[in-house]
Amino acid sequence: MELYHADIRLPEGFRLPARLVQLSYSRHALRAATDDRYGEIPLTPVLNLEYCQTIEVGLEDRRVKKVVVRTELDDDNDVVFVLIPGPGAWFVKTVWINRRNDCHKTLDRSRYVK
Repeated sequence: MELYHADIRLPEGFRLPARLVQLSYSRHALRAATDDRYGEIPLTPVLNLEYCQTIEVGLEDRRVKKVVVRTELDDDNDVVFVLIPGPGAWFVKTVWINRRNDCHKTLDRSRYVK
């Protein structure tokens, strides 16, 4: 899978659709929502992608297979969703909380397309 990161570059022409998507959660995501180090993550049946920031995109054969997005949770925190787009509900592989002031100093740039 070719991985792209917003801090390096996203695939040419990629734009997250500005719409609501139905969500289906993996067992891992359901567990992660209850034991995140920053607290419990409220899970909703839908996500408005219009209010999400794209962090990472995974492509296979020029098709989007994975999208990592970040959206506001509260005044201090964002919630990150790892999504597998689908024709119906989008599958949530996992979720976690990031502090809003987290500046990603640990980004491994070698993992991503330049």
